[in-house]
Amino acid sequence: MLAFSSQSDTDMFIYGCRNRLHPRYSTQHHVRIHDHVSSGIPTEKLHGFYSQLPYQLGFEVDKANLDSVLIGIEILSLKEDILALRAEHGDNAPEIFRSFASELEGHSASRKGCRKRQAQRKSSQENLPSLLRLVTLDFIREHQKPRPLLAPPPQSGVYLSYHLI
Repeated sequence: MLAFSSQSDTDMFIYGCRNRLHPRYSTQHHVRIHDHVSSGIPTEKLHGFYSQLPYQLGFEVDKANLDSVLIGIEILSLKEDILALRAEHGDNAPEIFRSFASELEGHSASRKGCRKRQAQRKSSQENLPSLLRLVTLDFIREHQKPRPLLAPPPQSGVYLSYHLI
């Protein structure tokens, strides 16, 4: 905080600041914003695809997009496979897609470097349908295993809790 002994000192300081100090203001913006969510795909195309899906499955697909697990191009390349997943597995489709997204997230977490990741995304775009089929087969295999009586189905979100009384 500045304190002046008289009003004339205050006026001289203000005059000096206004007339002698000429800070250089740059009109160029130094902050660059990279929008990796849309990746050049119009959001209308993605929203049009989401509207073809049931809410729960569309939510899982959109969540994978917003979490940067999949980008728009990859989602649109998987369009037919996701629609086939919905047709074949109905209510289990969101759970299968969630497993697929977590599998992809595990693969991408081990990678580092933006350029390397972009090159791997391009090469892995052809592998996405096969990975989705593999996760689907694992899901089916897991659900077909015999369970003990009164055991919750796998991946149902049911947990056991114990209370001390």
